[in-house]
Amino acid sequence: MANLEYATMNNIVKQARRYWLRTGHVGIAHYRAGEAAGMWHKTIGIPNVIITAVVATSVFATLADNTAVKFKIATGIVAVIAAILAALQAFLHLSDVAEKHTSAGGRYATLRREIDIFRLEFENAEESKREDSLTLLKKIAAKLGSLDTESPSLSEAMFKKGLRDFDPSGWPELEEQA
Repeated sequence: MANLEYATMNNIVKQARRYWLRTGHVGIAHYRAGEAAGMWHKTIGIPNVIITAVVATSVFATLADNTAVKFKIATGIVAVIAAILAALQAFLHLSDVAEKHTSAGGRYATLRREIDIFRLEFENAEESKREDSLTLLKKIAAKLGSLDTESPSLSEAMFKKGLRDFDPSGWPELEEQA
């Protein structure tokens, strides 16, 4: 927030618009990252469950002395694949990652709604409201800074999805500034 101590109401509201747009872009990006992590969790987890069940069943079949060597080798390969998928799932913690991104997206959406209220209160306010608006905008900026620090990192691809997918028409003047 660049030197808003001497800013006009118009400049303060413009800065609020920038924060609103950022919360929208980053919030959507976190939702998209959460969806992607959840999808990968299922993509790895479901085959792992199926393969593990097949291996468990196949192990009993291979215990017979007359089982073909090829079947025993295939069972071993499938067991290794199941172990790899289980290790990936445990190492990547994709369900946790999905939950953290989705939670961050929700917190950004909550802050965006606070900025909506700021807009309703101050967008057409007189200069006499400058101090009140500046005090509130500083609190919003602090919350945004905390969110940025506490939230999981976004890949560049997810950030770009947030830029692409967020609809700024809720504050039309933003389209002109973008």
